[in-house]
Amino acid sequence: MAAFRASLIAEIRNNYALHVIMQKTNRLLCEGNEETRFVTAIYGVLDAKSRVFTFSNAGHDPGILRRADGTVILLNALGTALGIFADASYEERVIGLSSGDILLFYTDGVTETRMLRGRCSRSII
Repeated sequence: MAAFRASLIAEIRNNYALHVIMQKTNRLLCEGNEETRFVTAIYGVLDAKSRVFTFSNAGHDPGILRRADGTVILLNALGTALGIFADASYEERVIGLSSGDILLFYTDGVTETRMLRGRCSRSII
């Protein structure tokens, strides 16, 4: 995680497009990385003035946009986890936001806990 954070910050400072930042961060993580280590992440930039959210996803569970009218949109973007394939490419998506919209992001620990609970409850029954 420390290597991911350092690599991401270094690439952000170069002012590349988000999908390029993800590609470059991925390549850095692939150098000397153990085969069993990888990182999933969503990297996004919120322009609050323009009400635009730009993001790229590297194998992480999608973020969720709940529109003010109750509509729910999964923030999917193509991209594999970081640190696995050096030549991976990443999609960059832009979505407009309106007053009252809510963005939700969560750690994969949320879904892993739910899966573990399901396994535990099944084994007890």
